[in-house]
Amino acid sequence: MFLLTLLQPLSRGEVLLNETHHQSNPKIVPNFLSDYEGWDLDTFVSGFNFVANLTEGSVMQQFHAELLNIDIPNCRNFKFCTMQYVKCYIYNMAFLKYDVVGTAKMGPECDTMAVVRPDLEVKKVRCLRVADSSVMVSMTVGNTVATDAMIGFNTGEILKEKWLKDYVSPFHSRPSKRDDE
Repeated sequence: MFLLTLLQPLSRGEVLLNETHHQSNPKIVPNFLSDYEGWDLDTFVSGFNFVANLTEGSVMQQFHAELLNIDIPNCRNFKFCTMQYVKCYIYNMAFLKYDVVGTAKMGPECDTMAVVRPDLEVKKVRCLRVADSSVMVSMTVGNTVATDAMIGFNTGEILKEKWLKDYVSPFHSRPSKRDDE
């Protein structure tokens, strides 16, 4: 079984606040496969064609490899493996795996789209920080577990610098308070 994965999609979703009640869940609109140029869909089509060609090779034929025509109700009107079928298959079978990033963009005070400052504190909200992949401006290639861990570690260093007297993190690349003196 082959699983095609789009590591850096161009499509961008949105998280909208619920306008009817402040305690209701936000509205999450993934906008999957909606990039303007259609690059995400084209990438999946290329991947599908690569796998189809791979199954026709001599090595895979030794193992009787074949593409299975699973019954997708929305794609029954298209001949199996035609371009229309492949696109229908992708629209009906592709899904978001994980690694949603960028819902709370990090940026300087002058960036009106930024939610958190570079020190991970939410703009205009004192003592509230966001410390996960939602602050990342762009998606990493692959899983975000390692980047989440590093963002969490960095947050710990920021908090120690702020609250522990005379603490200077050995891990920060930005100038510490002692360097400024």
